Amino acid sequence: MKKDEYVLTKELRRLEKYGFLFQAKRIGISERGGYQYDILFTKDKKVLEPGCDATEILGIINSLETCLELYASRSKTIEGNKQATVDAQNSEPMDLFDELKRLRLEFARTEGVSAFCVFTNKTLNEMCEKLPTTEAEMLGIRGVGETKFNKYGRSFIKIIAEYKSTHPEEVSRNRAGLEIRESEKVERKSFRISNEDKEKFEYKELYYMFELRDELNRICSVDNVKKISISQIWNYLASEGLVSEENIGGVHKKSATSFGEDKGIINVEKVGKSGIHYNVLMLKPEAQKRIVEHFADDVD
Repeated sequence: MKKDEYVLTKELRRLEKYGFLFQAKRIGISERGGYQYDILFTKDKKVLEPGCDATEILGIINSLETCLELYASRSKTIEGNKQATVDAQNSEPMDLFDELKRLRLEFARTEGVSAFCVFTNKTLNEMCEKLPTTEAEMLGIRGVGETKFNKYGRSFIKIIAEYKSTHPEEVSRNRAGLEIRESEKVERKSFRISNEDKEKFEYKELYYMFELRDELNRICSVDNVKKISISQIWNYLASEGLVSEENIGGVHKKSATSFGEDKGIINVEKVGKSGIHYNVLMLKPEAQKRIVEHFADDVD
């Protein structure tokens, strides 16, 4: 059960880059022996989905469209408490990363998109490191192109400039740390595994996408490569015509194609306790092997 809690915490933290701030509160023991949890909305601690076990929660948070529905169910409460949130923020010392995340979430809500569609956490982190306050400096940040700069850039520059004017000592430390990191930086290559790594892969009757991702990262012994992400696995499957994504009422739904189902990818439709329907992809050994073989290509 401790392993379940570790995985839950890891996955909930991963969702933060999409602007989703959820928590899992343990409430008891399920009939199957594992812990039961309530899914909470972090900002006001309201219960969004009660009495879930670890597998149910992972299924929900692994589905982006389900997270969007959960967030939509709380949108009115969020707006009602918006002024109180702003007042609380104004009474505390300014944290640049939190301020940039807050601004990003405002843009995301206004446009009806996920927060990562505005800027990813990686982009925000780089802003915090390099503190750009001109158009040229902002365009030098990874993930900021001309289109995004024209839509969002000046608003982010305004916050960064305010931070620099009120935190001169922190700016000096940032600059010194950045110079050290730049001198030590080693460019990592795209994820790959070796033939020896392939032999270590543990095949199961069914894998969730996030479980397959974790297993691939576990067995990888190739030096200086990035960790694999669910989006990389998804992009490969999509390029092979095994999965597809469609927009239904403004919600992006991902599912296996008929070809993908023939090759070992199954669609599992689930219903949360609050009645929300969501689709989860699961991978049979045939599909697992296909993915393992793909990411073992061209490794010496």
